[in-house]
Amino acid sequence: QGEGVAEAVVLMEASERRVKTYRVEAVVGYHVEDERACLKETPGGVIIKNVVSFQVPGELVDACFGGPETSAAGGLDAWEFDASLSLVGRHQASNAATAIASSLALRSDAGYDRISRASIQTGLEMASLPGRFQVVDDVHLDGMDEIGAGIGAQTDHIPGISEPEEARKRVLTIVDGAHTKASARCVAETLRQLFPDSKLAVVMAMAADKGHEGFCSEIQKAQPNVVVFTETPIAGGQARSAGPGALAGAWRVAKMKNRSVDRTWRCRELIQANVRSALAKARHELSGEASAKDAPGIILVCGSLSIFKSCMRKDVT
Repeated sequence: QGEGVAEAVVLMEASERRVKTYRVEAVVGYHVEDERACLKETPGGVIIKNVVSFQVPGELVDACFGGPETSAAGGLDAWEFDASLSLVGRHQASNAATAIASSLALRSDAGYDRISRASIQTGLEMASLPGRFQVVDDVHLDGMDEIGAGIGAQTDHIPGISEPEEARKRVLTIVDGAHTKASARCVAETLRQLFPDSKLAVVMAMAADKGHEGFCSEIQKAQPNVVVFTETPIAGGQARSAGPGALAGAWRVAKMKNRSVDRTWRCRELIQANVRSALAKARHELSGEASAKDAPGIILVCGSLSIFKSCMRKDVT
């Protein structure tokens, strides 16, 4: 359903069930601070952390956490706090704001009084979503010597922002299971927000039943320097996989129609038989590209959650 129709259905259902509704944008404000993004080494691998500032109005804070004493004193002040999120991108900040609003509603309207401000902030900072803008350490690409050195524990900040000198020449492999036009738009926006000076290679594999042209048109807005089309098993086999040639055709059609990209932009289009060779080719292509301001090269692997699964296997195929 369209967004407007879906909203009308939700509001109608809420009215019939006499359920209180909230508009998130009226409850929680937020600001994404791209310049405070950084890379962190964790036991599970390297992750990108993005600092988001949230603001909750005083009247809602007082309704959730106040009492007769605070009300008599004029109510609680607005709640403003920063959270370091592993879910990066402005769309994920919006999702986090929705989670905050939901938590406050559960406390104020459903009696979940164990929900505290501290637990909300801790929950946001602990939340993770594998396969969504995830940095894949090369340890997961075992046996792929041509992929090169992995990301070391000394990488403290996003290259191109305020990273250690030794991190600047790295190539970061980012895997995102985006496979729709809307999710591709979010990935492209996040890439250019966090890595505006980086050269970009895209490795793409998709299921045959997805909207290839629409997906490609959004990824093109990131203006990659090279795109490598490949295929990966879908649901355990190749029958549902789109062939690399079909993806290349969809890319060219989308490019001819796309009015959102610079007409001077040029992108090399390549085909490889599998994810292993596609990643190696992307790494090789970026080795000849010099990023501005010594920013790292970025390899984006996208098009299916199945390609994320392939990248996380020890025997990448």
